Order: sequence, then structure tokens, then C-alpha cells
Amino acid sequence: MANKLATIQVCESIRADCGDDMKDYQQRVVKMICEALDTPPNDKKHVSPYAIHWGQLWEELVNYDRRLDVATSDLSQIAEATVASSFPVAMKKAIHNVWIPEYVNNLMGVDNLVEEVDPDREEENITGILGIDEPDLVHDGEGVPEADMKEKYAQIKNYLFQKAIRFTRHTLMFDKSGGKLLNRAKTYGEKMGIHRHRFIVEKTLDYAVTATGEAAGTAFKYKGSAHAMYQSDHSSLEGQTNKNAITTSFGTAGMKEAVQLLALMKDEAGSETPVLPDTILCSSFLMTDAIELVKAPGRYDSANRTVNPFGPAGLQTLGMGYTGFNVVASPIIDNSDATSGKYRWALGAFKKNMRWQWVKKPTVEQIPGDLMQNIIVAFVGMYWGGCGAVDYRNAVRSHATS
Repeated sequence: MANKLATIQVCESIRADCGDDMKDYQQRVVKMICEALDTPPNDKKHVSPYAIHWGQLWEELVNYDRRLDVATSDLSQIAEATVASSFPVAMKKAIHNVWIPEYVNNLMGVDNLVEEVDPDREEENITGILGIDEPDLVHDGEGVPEADMKEKYAQIKNYLFQKAIRFTRHTLMFDKSGGKLLNRAKTYGEKMGIHRHRFIVEKTLDYAVTATGEAAGTAFKYKGSAHAMYQSDHSSLEGQTNKNAITTSFGTAGMKEAVQLLALMKDEAGSETPVLPDTILCSSFLMTDAIELVKAPGRYDSANRTVNPFGPAGLQTLGMGYTGFNVVASPIIDNSDATSGKYRWALGAFKKNMRWQWVKKPTVEQIPGDLMQNIIVAFVGMYWGGCGAVDYRNAVRSHATS
């Protein structure tokens, strides 16, 4: 709850030290507030954005000489004085501190599905080397055979997403504590997290992408053309079958089939490139089943309660530093036929397939207000990035039909 008296007392104590130097006074107040907002919650110096009385802080920093009246002064005077002060810096920090945690919470772990990198262009070409012949036997005195390497590349485009929070005359008059404004920022942070969550999941499963309007089957753009990531046969692409689309329901049988297909993957030259999966991506409807599968000591979905190969006594015993499966559950995965058991799920080492490009990570920026709409100053929560596939071999997707 906003504490008006504490806000006044803090400002008055600093103002007493600064005398008539109002610029120094404003900067010192804002510096102290920003530091308190960034202090860990368990620190006694920590201050919640909701504890600051933002209307009173505006009076102390912007209207310190009491020349302005929110209701009767010209909006241009109010906006000019507000922007010239340090008040927007403190407000930006507060909005950031309620926006970003909600964004992170609502990712729900899907950032673990992608490798995060920094791009150089609006549409990035990710180059690589096609599969080459295996090493040759070389006898004494013979020359070293030269590998026949060919370039390949995938393409991923970056997109800018934004949402504005407006500090208006109405806010100053009727939301003096700033609670409604901060709650709006909190809600937008939640929506931003869900937005990126959906973006990543839709790309990873090769769905149509809501955020960009891209069609299904376009996550993997290879050599300038889009190719479906999940198919029963990829031989038209690179000459290898590499089946990674199944229709088996989630459970021991489905997992066994997916693991076997990943073990049979081959590169363009026909060499084995076995994949050891680390993550189950599933519908929220399947979350409890997935957790039980990776944690139960025995086979939870069978009358045969022998060792669960996907649980604590299973794949972790391979002696490869393997620690088992992570579970990422998403509410946006298609459950339109859930009553018939048509749950989509996937298994893979998704980071080897999927790439997230950060042009700019989630942040809050100040932008000019708009006096025609009574906006004194505005803030934009945004992120700028792109998601796509650089390969398809490292995951198997199931669309169960029974």
C-alpha cells in the first residue's frame, strides 16, 4: 500500500540537505528510490513500487514550488515540468520492476527450448556445414583426403513487439497512489510473457504462429524455402528418411518410439547422428502424466511395474552425465480433441533445433507523451527478436489419434 507520509518525509529530508539546488535534489531522490526498488526483497532497504505514493512524489519532484494545479494548469505546462524533472526515471524503474517479473513468470520454462543468440541483421542467415564423409583410413606415406564440405543455411527473421503504458492527467488526478497504473503494467508484463511463450511453442512445434501471422510448417526455412519440420520422410530434403512425426499417445510406448527414432537420425552424408533427448514438451493436460513418467520408479502407465526407463533408474544410468528429462508444459498446445485423447507432445534436444535471436531483450523505455490525448509521458514495454529452426533432427512430435 502506498505510504504518502513516508514519501513526503524522504523527500523533505533530502531537500533539506540540497538547499536551493533543485536539480541535485531531484536526482538524489530518484537515485535513492531506484536503488531501493532494485534491492532484493529480503533486504530491509527494499521498497516495493506499490509502497511509493506516486502522486505525492510528483508533487515533491515536479511541483515542488506549488505553481501547478493538476486540474487547472495547462497540460503543456504539466507535461513540460514533468519531463524536465527526474520523475519519469523513477516511474520507468517502477514499471520495469513490476513488468519484467510477470513476463518471466509467464514464460513457464519455454526459454529452455531455444538457444539464445544475438543477431546482426533483420533476417539472419545461419550458416553451417553439411554432413561430410567419415574419416578415412590413411596408410603411411599417403596424403590426407580432403573433406567434401558444402555450405547450408537456415533463415530466421526478427520482429519488434511493444505495448505502451501512459501516464496521463487522469492518472495524476484520480490514481494518486499509482496503484492502477502499476497494476496495468503488471498485466501487460504477464501478457508479454504469454506472448513470447506462445511464439516459442508454436515455432518449436511448427504450428501457425499467432504473433507474426506465419503459416504452419514455416519454422524451418532452409536454403531459402520453408520445409515442414516434422515428417514421416525427409528424403526429399536431404536424401535421408529421418522420420520424426508419430501418432502414438503419450506414455511408455510413445516415448520408446520417439527415443528410437532419435537414435536413428542421420546427416546428409548418411552418417549416424544419434540424439539423446533431454526435454518433453507437452500440453498442460499431459503435465501430470509427464511428471509421473520422469519421476516414477516403475512404469506408471502399465500393469508391468518394472523399472521405468525414463525415470530415476532409467536413462540416467548410462554413465554419460545424463540427468533425465525436463518437462515443459504449455496451455497453448492443441487440445481441441482432448476428450478423444488427441494430445500433442514432443520429445527432443530442442535447443539443438531451435534458435532465439535477441535484437533487444525485454525492457521498458520512455517515449514522448501526446497532449492531444492528455498523455503527459508514456512508457513502452517491448522485446525485439525472432525464433526459428536451424535443424529438424533433434526432436520428434506426436499427434496422437487414440
